[in-house]
Amino acid sequence: FSNILLLHWTVSQYLSSKSDKDDPRASPLFYKDFSSLPPCLVLAGDCDPLVDESVAYAKKMLDAGNLVQCVVEKGLIHAYFTYLRFFPKASAASRIKIIDFVKEHSV
Repeated sequence: FSNILLLHWTVSQYLSSKSDKDDPRASPLFYKDFSSLPPCLVLAGDCDPLVDESVAYAKKMLDAGNLVQCVVEKGLIHAYFTYLRFFPKASAASRIKIIDFVKEHSV
């Protein structure tokens, strides 16, 4: 985010009240039980304002005994892998990671 005002505005569009910020539906970090989850691939860019939360989420799942792969890509933004036009190499590489992860962990 280019400035803090834009970040606050974005959060205000996502949450209806300040109390919602601790709701697990707004952030899965607030769930109490991380046991028995399916395999999970967490992709984040290191320029994403939520990168720390992504890594913390992966760690909580891993600490609960789940199979987790967390990949933080340098120089990339939030949801970079959806911006094929702007990040073609990173998007393509991440899509391959997703496909390989799903193939490896599907039943």
